[in-house]
This record gives sequence, C-alpha cells and structure tokens, in this order.
Amino acid sequence: MKVLPLVVAMALGSVSLSALADWQLSGDDSRLWFGSVKNQSIGETHHLDGLSGGIDDNGKVTIEVATESLDTGIDIRDERMLEHLLAAASFAISAQVDTSSFDSLGVGETLATSIPVDISLGSASTEQEAQVLVARLADTRWLVVSDQPVWLSAESLGFEDGIAALQEIAGLSSIDRTSPVGFRLMFEAP
Repeated sequence: MKVLPLVVAMALGSVSLSALADWQLSGDDSRLWFGSVKNQSIGETHHLDGLSGGIDDNGKVTIEVATESLDTGIDIRDERMLEHLLAAASFAISAQVDTSSFDSLGVGETLATSIPVDISLGSASTEQEAQVLVARLADTRWLVVSDQPVWLSAESLGFEDGIAALQEIAGLSSIDRTSPVGFRLMFEAP
C-alpha cells in the first residue's frame, strides 16, 4: 500500500508514553491537508483522510496515509498527482518521542510544543520541525493539531520532476514548489 508522510506524527510528542502506550489513531476523526498555488495566484487546499497508525509503548510514532484517499476536488487531478508525485514504494514519517514531562496535562488542558520528525519518500528524506497543539479531551482521548503549517519543499522530497510534469499536462504557467501542510489527529486508547 502506498502511504503519504504525515508531518503530523511528531505531534504525538506531547502525549504521555505511560498514558498512550499502544494508542491508535482514529482514522474517522483525523485528516491531513496541504495547500498549493498555481499560476502565481490561485490557491487551493487538498486533503487525505485515509490515516492510520499510533504510538507504541517505547515512544515510536508511526502514522501512514493511504495515497488513494487524496481528494483535490477534481478526479483527474487526483489521478495525475497520484501518478506523478505519490507513486513511490514507501512514504513514511518517523519520530521518537519522550513524553514523560507531559504526564500532568489534565482533561481539558492544552499544550503547545515543537516536535522533530523525519519524512521519507523512497530514497528522499527531510527532517522537519512541527509546531503542534495537543488537547486532552478525555482520559483516553487526545486531539493533536498543527499550530502552524509545516512548509515542505518539492526539492526535499524529490517532487521537482513530478510537479514539472503536472504543470505541463495542465498547461499552467506555474505551480509553487513549496506547500503548507497541516493536520488534525485524534488518538484513542484501545
């Protein structure tokens, strides 16, 4: 299965390992979004809803997104982006978190923090820093959202040729080579 990296995996860093051992991501309540700009002034937001993953009792964060869940609002654009950008054999996020200092976060409280992650697409890899806001909604439920966008460059993930192909196919004068990425993640105890 193809997967899309979720810069969001690092957001789990603000949840207690003891509290979240083997917690699962609720795919129905989670989403990844990213923006694009074409022809210098037309901005659009796209999303992926096929998220899965969790955090294990050692603090290893793993989140994947089914690339087939890409929704740009235009079917042919979805097909083209899947073919020219997201065709890699592996697309993953990895993060190692130590969340012991967040054990005191109570139900209804929030915490803003920064988490480093490594994003890999095939042989390309980039390390990013994500600013996240974590809210403990209940004893067994956490919401993690991007507090500000994570900016990914096409070059960092080897997308230059794919974006050039999309630009030519669509007859566009330009497609920006940097995109903002954001997320909403809901985690639940088993």
